[in-house]
Amino acid sequence: TDDVLIKIENEDMQIVTDEVDETDMVKAVAYFSQGLCLGYIGLLYDQAFIVTHETNLEEGVEVSPYADVIEAAVSSLEMAATISNDAEAFTIPSTWIPLTTAMTSDNFAKLANSFAARILAYSPRNKTQNDNLDWQRVYDFASEGIDFDFAPIMDDITWYSLYSIYANYS
Repeated sequence: TDDVLIKIENEDMQIVTDEVDETDMVKAVAYFSQGLCLGYIGLLYDQAFIVTHETNLEEGVEVSPYADVIEAAVSSLEMAATISNDAEAFTIPSTWIPLTTAMTSDNFAKLANSFAARILAYSPRNKTQNDNLDWQRVYDFASEGIDFDFAPIMDDITWYSLYSIYANYS
């Protein structure tokens, strides 16, 4: 994800398939992936490294509190939504996200907003943090979120749930 964003944003790489510029689609998906990765790391750990395509690894990376990791995640998801909304309409290939309906750029922006709302809503770790969370911000993301069933099709070969596999081990 970060390597793709480095190539696109820093080295002006264009991604063209069959004479169609797909750079914005790939960039939106890369920001989405970055946001999900950072978001779930922030939800699971008390501290983590925030590493993005903008991080200079030669300078070293300091550990950050989970709240900062969550904010970095939300920022990446916002970028995915913004790119999807501003780009020329695109459809994400079904091999990337297998659904019964096409994942258009409009729907992808909604998906990014839904995950931003989810990650923010799940981030408080006690009552005080829950009371102090900007619930209007969560609501705003959710209001711009998905309004369709999102259920990737699992084929048990390429797409499958490792949770259901490991949950059945003794």
